[in-house]
Amino acid sequence: MKALDIAERYVALQKAPWSSTVQKDDLKEVRAALSLPDPEGAEAVVWRPIETAPRDSSAFLAYRRGQVANASCLVRDDGEMWSFGNQSGHRDVFPEIVPTHWMPLPPSPYAARSAAYQGKEA
Repeated sequence: MKALDIAERYVALQKAPWSSTVQKDDLKEVRAALSLPDPEGAEAVVWRPIETAPRDSSAFLAYRRGQVANASCLVRDDGEMWSFGNQSGHRDVFPEIVPTHWMPLPPSPYAARSAAYQGKEA
């Protein structure tokens, strides 16, 4: 089931009268589908432990002490270099810079618009 189909079904079920257990079960199924990874390969949008973050300088969203910011990590011969928001530094010198959780960046609005223009789903 594609994300748009799931969202449309969810909206329809929210507006339906609550006279049937079947409708409530359908709503539970849709809510469960919304929390699962896209069956066509998109990653689930959940916070992951920082130990699983990319270490190749790829950008991702990160969480640390109540803050969310763009972050990246690069492994060098002398250790890990981290960036979090407008801060950057070596893990051994500035251990407080390392976030606790991360998630992939969402696709850019331009990518979604471009895919729609070409007749593809983002």
